[in-house]
Parts: sequence; C-alpha cells; structure tokens
Amino acid sequence: MRRKINLSQVINGLSKPRLTHFQQQNDKATLLEYNKNLKLAEATYPILQQFEIVLRNNWETALINQYGLQWYSNTTFLGLLDPISHSKLQSAVMEAKKHRKNITSGDVVAEL
Repeated sequence: MRRKINLSQVINGLSKPRLTHFQQQNDKATLLEYNKNLKLAEATYPILQQFEIVLRNNWETALINQYGLQWYSNTTFLGLLDPISHSKLQSAVMEAKKHRKNITSGDVVAEL
C-alpha cells in the first residue's frame, strides 16, 4: 500500500526560501520544477568533474614550469602565499608524505 506524500511537508522540509526560484501555480508544479533543476544539476556534474581535473592539471603544469618539479617547497613560490594557503599546502604535503616516501607534484596536487 502506497502512502500519500504530503506536499506541504516536503516543501517545508526543503524550505520555502529555497524553492522561491521554482515557484509555480501549486505545490506539485513547484516540486516538479525543482526536480527538473535537480536532474539538470545531476547531468552537469560529470562535465564539472572533468573540468576540475583539467584545470587542476593545468595549474600543476604552470607551477612546475615556473617553480620546478618541487614547486610546493620552492621558497619563491611559498613566499607568494598568504598564511592560510601556506598552511593548506603544508598540510597537503604532510598528508602526501604519510602515504609515500618520495612524493611528487601530482601527489601534492591530489591532496589539495
């Protein structure tokens, strides 16, 4: 036996402010519009994931070209970082070192 879904409870659970952009003539239409947007977001996720990889790899290439294979320990590069970025980089280097004896640029980038 199927239980009837209370659309008002669903809307309250998602929150009315979140659904404002999808507002339609009734709750059911609003949720259908929201669901269409959700499916669109799901469809674009693989593209965004690939874009992130390409962007990250290009950043790594640029850093290697400018500061060498061990850019993550280059004093000139490190001098450009603000304290928060420096701390995040050092954490990534330490995390990479936990998993392998000799780390590479790719290992650091993967941890970042």
